[in-house]
This record gives sequence, C-alpha cells and structure tokens, in this order.
Amino acid sequence: MLEHYTSSQSIRTNFDGAAFSTYALMSVVVPLQLWGRVQRNGFTGLGWDDCSVILALASANVFFWASVVGVRPWVGLHYPAQVSDRDLGTFLQSAFAAQLAMATSPFFSKADLLVLYWRLFSVKRPTYLLVLWLVLLLWFLETLLGALLPCKLMGSAMGPTHYGIACFHKYFWIGSAGVGIATDIAMLAMPVSTVWKLNAPFAQRLVVICAFGLGAFVTVVTVFRLANMVSEKSMNDPTFDFSDSMIWIVAEIHCSVVCSCLPSIRPATMGLARTCTCLTSHSYPQQQAPDGTWQPLPAPIPLDTTQACHGKREDSIWRGPVEKVSIPSSDSKSRTTR
Repeated sequence: MLEHYTSSQSIRTNFDGAAFSTYALMSVVVPLQLWGRVQRNGFTGLGWDDCSVILALASANVFFWASVVGVRPWVGLHYPAQVSDRDLGTFLQSAFAAQLAMATSPFFSKADLLVLYWRLFSVKRPTYLLVLWLVLLLWFLETLLGALLPCKLMGSAMGPTHYGIACFHKYFWIGSAGVGIATDIAMLAMPVSTVWKLNAPFAQRLVVICAFGLGAFVTVVTVFRLANMVSEKSMNDPTFDFSDSMIWIVAEIHCSVVCSCLPSIRPATMGLARTCTCLTSHSYPQQQAPDGTWQPLPAPIPLDTTQACHGKREDSIWRGPVEKVSIPSSDSKSRTTR
C-alpha cells in the first residue's frame, strides 16, 4: 500500500511540474503576441491568426482546469482498490471534457501557424497550403467525432460502468497522434525551401528557419506520448494506466500553443526591449553651453517616453524649449581684438 501511495505521489508531482510550468509559459506568450500586434498596428492589426491563438488558449484553459480539478486527484491510484465508483465517475467526466479540449486546442494552434504561412507563402505555394488545410480539417473532425461518438450518447462517460468504452480508445488515439505528427512535419518543412532561397546572409536565414522550426519540440513531445501509449498493455484501470500519458498530453497541449506564437512575438519583444531601454537609460541628449562645454538636457517626462520610443517627435519629451546658444566665430573674435 505504501508503494502505491509513493508511486501516485511521484506521478502527481511530475504532472504538477509539467502542467503548471507550461501553463504559466503559455499564459505569458499568448498575451505577448497580441500586445505586440496591437502596439504595432492597433486593434485593426489583429487577424485570423490572432483569433485562432485566442481559441487555442481558451481550449487549453478548459483542458488545464478539467485536468487539474477532476483528473489530477486520482491520477496514479488504482481502481477499485483506491478509487470509489463515485470518484471514478468524476474522473471520467473530467477526462471527457479534457478530451474535447485536446481535440480543439491543437487544431487552433496549427491553424494559427497556417494562417501565418498563408500570409507569407500563399503566392508561391498555394496548393501545398490548401492541402495542409484540408488534412488539418479532416484530422480535427476525426479527433472530435472520435471523442464524442463512441461514448454511447455520453452515458458511459458519466459513470463507472463501461468505462473502458467511454473515454479511452488506445488505438484511436495512437492513430490520431500519428496523423498529428505527420501534419507537424509537413508544416515544419514547408517554409524551409522558401526561406533558404531568400537573398539574405546565411546566419539570418538560419535564424528565420530556426524560428519556424521551434514547433519541432511539440513533435518530439507527441512522439514520446505516442510511444508511451503504445507501451500500455491495457486501459482497464484508467486512473492508473492513463497517468503517464496524461503528463505528456498536458505538456503537448500547452507547448503547442506556445510554439505557434513564437514566430510572431518578435515585434512584442523588440517593443519591450525598446521601452525598457527608454525607461532605464540615463544617456540623454546634450546641448552646448555658452562656455563651450556640453551639458545634458533636462530629464525627460516619463509619460511621453514611450511616445518617443515609438517613433514620435523626441523634442516633445523635454521640459521646455532648448535655447539656441550662439558662439562667436573666430573671425568676429579677431575683429574685436583689433
């Protein structure tokens, strides 16, 4: 009994580390992307890719809270020795809600990248993008219907009876993960050839390719999840058998949202760096005094500092006008001495 308790505690610790760390990162990166778009072009600069990432964030929040509130307390425990029928019903209901979010959040994360790709590469590779869109839509419908239809009017998902039929379909999720990996690889390979042909330095092209290739991390996580599900011999004890896969799933969901935002957050990071530099810098412009020495201008008004950082007139940030100092030339000095 003590070994089972220690094992369940270890599983929950791993689950907490994967869930809360990636959730915090996701909660920072998505608003950062939206803030960068608004700062650059206003609210009119928001596009369909921003709508997609907002929907992905909402679905990921549903998955996170369903997993933390309804799944986590019984992860790693054995049914029926340590989990009652009532607790198993709560576990299955939460797992059902998490499954629906698991189908929608990766779809909107991939859609965010595809909208960005369409804006950048639709002129050169429209057919490739249209095929990717078609495959992605079919994959989304297959995943969503696969989570809904086998639940027999959802009755078996709401109670402990027939729990093996309700929410855990091993081979279905293995096939779904395989299609997801294939779409990830196709999306990662798509911008490489176009970026490589750009008339730019090698280092710059490499940086751009790496920015688009950060989604490979999600593909690696999906591969680990797939390998873990293949190694599972049965799902007759869902609270225990599904525990290791749940850790990989929560990391995959959150990281997919983060990686879909990474190619678009450069304007936001540059804006933050520019704002921090303007607020913390002490090297202000100088003026020449009558005695010939250079003295700093009065300190800027903090309220207008951000306006100066965003390309507006810099003379509006100083207190009072700068007096023009006329220094006599050498010819006038020579005439006065004579």
